[in-house]
Parts: sequence; structure tokens; C-alpha cells
Amino acid sequence: MLILYTNTIILYIDLSIILYIDLSTYRFYIFIDLLHFKKEQILPIIISILNHKGGVGKTTLAHNISAGLAKLEKNTLLIDLDLQSNLTISVLGLNDNRKNISDLFVGEEVNINNLIYNTDDKYLSIVPSSEMMALAEPSLNNRIGKEFVLRNAIKTPNIDKYDFVIIDCPPHLSTITLNALFASDFYIVPLRTDVFSIHGFKILNTVVTDVNKIFINTLNAKKIELLGYIVNAYDSRTSMAIDTVNLLKDMYKEKVFNTNIRVNANFSRCPALKQSIFDIERNGKGSEDILLLINEIFTRIENNGK
Repeated sequence: MLILYTNTIILYIDLSIILYIDLSTYRFYIFIDLLHFKKEQILPIIISILNHKGGVGKTTLAHNISAGLAKLEKNTLLIDLDLQSNLTISVLGLNDNRKNISDLFVGEEVNINNLIYNTDDKYLSIVPSSEMMALAEPSLNNRIGKEFVLRNAIKTPNIDKYDFVIIDCPPHLSTITLNALFASDFYIVPLRTDVFSIHGFKILNTVVTDVNKIFINTLNAKKIELLGYIVNAYDSRTSMAIDTVNLLKDMYKEKVFNTNIRVNANFSRCPALKQSIFDIERNGKGSEDILLLINEIFTRIENNGK
């Protein structure tokens, strides 16, 4: 199947390979389409983006990975779990009156389908957040099965129409973060190029290990897998960036993505303009980095996170 856009061609070869060609720069990207290649994969594929350290570009990454998947015509649902609602504002703009994910956690449970909003991209939808998420944690404390609220909600009919669900987690470890982990198949950890970004991974890895014990021993379910650590705002001109990446690869080997998201002021413009990097610079290094990262994500999912 051949699909034509302005300056772009998307060609599906044998339903398993996607060829993405940018006519303005003559660059092309080849993607293995795991959704056809690995037919036993149960959809949607659910990925959490998390790091309990703030300021690492987690929300920006979640937004632009989702936008990139949508560009490849993958039906994608974003879920914003952060009370700061930065992802929601980046995609939908500010509106305190809309129904949002806090309605799932605070008070009576609601059908998550009633919390989904369409965006300007027909392949991208979002469950927004709000400051009411501040009440979610105390509200969940007295609820039986409080860690599984999101997991149970995503089992609702019609969610399976999505190819991917991308969850933007709050910048701390909490019951809300556990909800994301118990709902996910995979997770990605973004970080910046400083030593402090690496500190604390031991705690996060311990939490995931405990989650997986419950997956295997109690739920009799497949454990959540780490897709990898991704370096944001990478500047190859600085020794700090190079040293941090080398240290990360020494510590976590193949769990570090080969793609680095290079430092780029246009990523900072995305929230204010309510646009993704693909809207702001179709042919720039930012959109190229996200596409290369998605290609790696496809490959690692095919190999079950490895």
C-alpha cells in the first residue's frame, strides 16, 4: 500500500515492513512492523515512560513518540498520569472542566472510554490529567486492589482498537506509578546527561522487580520488561554528555538505546504551540531522532524488550 502526503511517502511492503521517505531531504527510514510481523502480539502494546527524577524530558518524549507512532498510522492512546498535566496542555491546551484521568481514581470508577479525547491527528487520542490527581493518592489508600485500577480499566472493550498505549508517569514513585507499571507490557526510562540522572535507578529497578514478582506469582501474567534507557538533550560537543553515555552503557550494556535524542530547542517549543516535533520541524534532527528511536522500540518489542 502506498500513501502520499506533502513531501512524504509511506510504503507498506508485504504488510511487515514500512518504508518512510521524506522527499524534501531524500532521507528514508525502514521499520519492521511488529504488529503484522509478530501476529501473536496482543494489542494494544502498553508502554510506560517513567523516571522518579523530574526534569529528564519524560513528558516531551511521551508526546513525540506517540506523535511519531501516529505518523506511521498506528492508532495510539496517550494517558497522562501527572497532576502537572503538562502532556495534556501540550496536546489539548488548558481546560479545567473536562473529564480526566482523576475521575478514574477519585470517587466512583468510570469507564475509561468516556475519558478519551480525540486530537487533530486521527491516529492519536489522549486521556487527559488535571490537578485533581492530587486527590488520587489519598483516595486510593482505602481501595482494595488500588494498584490495579488502571490495569482493570484498560481491559475495557474498545481499548483494543489501539495499537499502542503510551503512559506518561508522575516524577515520583507512588501508587499511581504502580498503577502504570501493573498496566504496562514495557517501560522506558529517559534521563539527561548528568551523573545525578543515573543515581536512583537502583530504587526504580527494585520496585519493578517487586512488581514482576506479583505479575508472576499472583497474577500468573507476563512480567513487565524494560525496553531501555534513553538519553535526552544529548550534546556530543560536551565531555559530560559523552562520559555519561559511556558510564550508562558500562552499567546497563544493551539496555541503553543506541539512539540519543540530541539537544534541540524545538522540543521546548512543542508545548506552547500544542504541536509535536514533526509539526515544528518535519525535516530536522529532532524528528529524525524520534523516528530512529521508534525503529529501535519496534525491534526491542519484537525481541521482548531485549
